[in-house]
Amino acid sequence: MTGPSAAGAGAPLPQVAFDPVNGGLTIRLVNTDDGDRGAVALTRVAVDGVDRTGSVVAAAATDLVTDVTFPRAAAGGGVLAFVTADSLSGGSWYHLQYTISDQAAGSYPFFAIGSPCSNSGEQLPQGIGTHSVLVEIKSGFSGQGAVELIRASGEITLSEVSFYKAEWWLDLAGSREWAAVTDPGRLSGSNAATVLSLAPGGSITQGERFTLDYEIIEAEEVSHFFVPDVGSPFHFTSLPSTPGVHRVPLVADGDISDRAVLARLTGRLSMGFVSLRKDGEGRGVEVEISVGPKSYGGTTVAPLPQVWHVAGSGDDLRGTGSPEKPFRTPAQAMTVCSGADTLYLRAGDFAAFDVTVSGHSAAERFRITTLPGEERLPQVIGHDLLTAGRTGNYSAIRLREVNNVEVSHLSILGSMKEGLLLQGQEPEDDVGPPPVYGGHLIHGNKVRQTGSSGIMACGFYPGKRIGIGNAATEVFRLSDVVISYNDVAETNVANDYNSAFSNADGLPGGNNEAITIAASVQGYVVEHNHVHDTLQYGIDSKSGTRGGTIRYNRIWNCTNHGLYIDASRRFVDDLEIHDNVIWSCRNGLVLAREADFDADDPTLDLADFDMRLEDIRVWNNVIFDMERDGLVCFAHPGDHPSGRIAGIVIRFNTVFNCGQEQAYRDEIRLVDWADPAWRAAGVVRDFEMTGNLVWRDDGNFDVTDDFSGHAAFSINENFNFDGPRDPLFVAPTAAKIVGPGDYLPELSLPDLRLQPGSAAAETVRRGVAGRYNLDAGGLARDAPTAAGAFAVTV
Repeated sequence: MTGPSAAGAGAPLPQVAFDPVNGGLTIRLVNTDDGDRGAVALTRVAVDGVDRTGSVVAAAATDLVTDVTFPRAAAGGGVLAFVTADSLSGGSWYHLQYTISDQAAGSYPFFAIGSPCSNSGEQLPQGIGTHSVLVEIKSGFSGQGAVELIRASGEITLSEVSFYKAEWWLDLAGSREWAAVTDPGRLSGSNAATVLSLAPGGSITQGERFTLDYEIIEAEEVSHFFVPDVGSPFHFTSLPSTPGVHRVPLVADGDISDRAVLARLTGRLSMGFVSLRKDGEGRGVEVEISVGPKSYGGTTVAPLPQVWHVAGSGDDLRGTGSPEKPFRTPAQAMTVCSGADTLYLRAGDFAAFDVTVSGHSAAERFRITTLPGEERLPQVIGHDLLTAGRTGNYSAIRLREVNNVEVSHLSILGSMKEGLLLQGQEPEDDVGPPPVYGGHLIHGNKVRQTGSSGIMACGFYPGKRIGIGNAATEVFRLSDVVISYNDVAETNVANDYNSAFSNADGLPGGNNEAITIAASVQGYVVEHNHVHDTLQYGIDSKSGTRGGTIRYNRIWNCTNHGLYIDASRRFVDDLEIHDNVIWSCRNGLVLAREADFDADDPTLDLADFDMRLEDIRVWNNVIFDMERDGLVCFAHPGDHPSGRIAGIVIRFNTVFNCGQEQAYRDEIRLVDWADPAWRAAGVVRDFEMTGNLVWRDDGNFDVTDDFSGHAAFSINENFNFDGPRDPLFVAPTAAKIVGPGDYLPELSLPDLRLQPGSAAAETVRRGVAGRYNLDAGGLARDAPTAAGAFAVTV
């Protein structure tokens, strides 16, 4: 295209257009006068009257024509102008100016075939004089160096050509919501205490009108609830304090400098949402764009993030998404949502759904949550097998090929496969390098009765036997994911989908983990989750992951391993595992690769797979009461002496009362990786185990250590690797109690800190610097220090 479509007959043509996108505004010059000449620049941008020109990338004028001098003559298809490809953005608009000083009869300039412009080959305006055209660059264009822009048909001389940016993006992250907190939860005040405040920033003028919307879920002993005259910018206003949704108009008074207080309270309130908006306000934007001596201007109001409600009592046909008229389904609500909006699910049951809206950024995510006081009351229930097959969604909530989404404080149950699935683009859909999705937060959810993982984050769906050398799987597809404070249990149960499958124990059911990170994921944090009573594994990072942290989780009653790290024919790189507590599983913490090579001809697989565990750091974990092994470095059946295991550091972990099945009595098992064939192949490099503590309350513990004495293995200052000494735990036989808790299960566990006089004290002289400087209780380690996860109590 060489310009925008015309407006209706007689309507004035706009000169500047605005398009809300990605938490901001695209600003575009859409109409100029033919013959405009001179540098093009975004000379002024003001938001709510505040100048923001300096925050716009490339607002200043830069001519992108390159590699030619003028005047320039060409004939018979010769090139008249080149442009710098590196500076062009696919899908963006630019302003082309050129002056024809001479031309033969019938001659004209045209866009070069293969130029970056969307209208390659089209004729350009001709005739002696200056011409200007708005040009769109092809979507997805990328290039380097000089590329052809204009060629000549016939004989033409151009005295000048310029090519300027005519489209800019203005970041508007951070809405103009005037309430400092929009989901305040439970409020309590005495003697008219301040309970709600205004957000800082913005300007208020005397007489401006605002609307305060809020919901009260429960009210107790409320005698005063009001907007004060003193301390707030508004006239005194008494506020309704009965349960329900309320809308109250407010007017700014003469003392607009008072900004500390929005509302005062005597009594107790359970609040839902709170929103204070200036009447008619979005975010006022004014711009000026210069083209030489001329100036083109425009104004708009950028929309604010909205709040939408979905309830079991809602109606998709007649609902508006308001608290009074909620939608019935999240799918319908998402047809009206935009990037920074919040979607509140109210108490009730909801069918499985796909998330189809992306947030703007990690600071402005699209949120699917519920109100304070209603945590876990909304239940998202997975489809039955027939519906799952028809829709293609076997998960309860699926985030596929979206960005910056928060899912929090919901109950999720009964899905055929995953409870929550976070997924990038599948390799078979790739056309060129795949996009990287992510920026998700999965927080505070309760997940139950899933046929596979409770929560899975994957770049592509795992289980596809594609070699690491395949370019489609070597890149990362999902990034920057946080999974925190979730309660995940009863996963991998047998259901209509998986009842014909066999899990790791040969029983019907799923074969994944309660929380799974897998297959082309980088930059992930799994923290403060409670994972328990699952029919398979607890937490696993596998099959191509990098740059992760697994910390502060509580893991118990897992049929298989509590915490599992396995390359699964690919890789796990750069992972930190610390301050987790694991108990009452088959095995505690297991490092492996799950090669599963072709036993008849393993070289077939070796050509495809470069398996590795690399830069894995494990510290301050507490592992106790395992059926078999506490901490294991494992060669999975079928593994092969190839690839590499490097940079493994295991320090200051406490392993207690493991090996409770007589056939497997190892607190720590270090055997497989020191196999002679593996050592001959140099598979393991830079393995270190320092300052770990093992014990069994009857003194009859076991450490199987075939690593010591071999090159590449450093086993140092571990307590009880060479003989039994009671470490004097504070309360090692205390009962394990799991209570209901208000949010996560409330835990009471054995106290494995060390008493004064412990033989484990001051036994470790190395390895205490940097990330290892604090023990699992937050106390500083100073060399010499105690072995195990805890320092000596004082």
